[in-house]
Amino acid sequence: MINIKKEDLDSLEHLKTGCFGTIYRKDDKVYKIYNDDIKCQNFEMKRNPMLSHRILSLQKLKRLISLRDTIKQTDLIEDIIYMNGKLYGVVMPYYDGKLFIDLLDRPIKERIDYSKQLLKVAKELTDNNIYPTDYKLINMFLVNKRIKLIDLDDIFTKVTLLSNPIFEIESVNILDETIKAFLSENKHYVCDLSILERLSREHYKLNNSYKGIEDYLELKSIPRDYIFVKGESTDIFDDLSVDNHNIIYVFDRNNYSKEEIIKYINRLKEKRINLYDVVDSEHIDEYLNNHQYNSFLFLNNNEIKLKKKQM
Repeated sequence: MINIKKEDLDSLEHLKTGCFGTIYRKDDKVYKIYNDDIKCQNFEMKRNPMLSHRILSLQKLKRLISLRDTIKQTDLIEDIIYMNGKLYGVVMPYYDGKLFIDLLDRPIKERIDYSKQLLKVAKELTDNNIYPTDYKLINMFLVNKRIKLIDLDDIFTKVTLLSNPIFEIESVNILDETIKAFLSENKHYVCDLSILERLSREHYKLNNSYKGIEDYLELKSIPRDYIFVKGESTDIFDDLSVDNHNIIYVFDRNNYSKEEIIKYINRLKEKRINLYDVVDSEHIDEYLNNHQYNSFLFLNNNEIKLKKKQM
């Protein structure tokens, strides 16, 4: 327990002010001082739940501290800050690393490895009845090749004595969305695959468990052979062996409507050509940066324009 006075904050380095707290630094420690009020989605101000429910908040924070020696994959809060005998904030480690939001340009293999490590962190927390529901790319650090989470103290992390399947499902679903965003699975350059019913594209079933995320990461780890096809003709497939290749239809966003794209895709289905994905022609390089591949062909109206093997 740390007792602090308001004037003591003047000796600390101010780092930033967030929704729930203001962050100060001293050496290798961070002091998170809870804001009295927080801004809601409708821009109205309300009392910070961490302060308006101090007894429940203290129970949660004390449980997090009690688990510090148990949790190996990441760090929990280290101490509780009091002012005038009341809860005022928490002490956490200071991280000198990279936020996940700044790692989006890293090679896909590297990002998959980080995602697998993040999954280990999540599993360990869940095994100890800690359920984060605020997995964000701005809440995760890479420090000396290890994943560190921040803001595990706030209201978006549930901490219980007994396991809670409902909290776990919520936490898993949010982690799933975050990992897919980190691996650029749902980027603007991919056509609306919900409209295209995803066709026969490989993807996984989440089933509200970490197993679904594991399957997804394994699927993303497999190098594949891609054939990018641009042009309206389907005759190109008559003399082309496409077995074990992933066919990706390339379209020009400014020249084709979704209806025209779907019409062309239906013609491919009539030829029993299974489409793996759809991509805007301007974003092929970006697309490949987010997929593991052995090789790919770029076919433009029966002409091979580009052939490349990933190094």
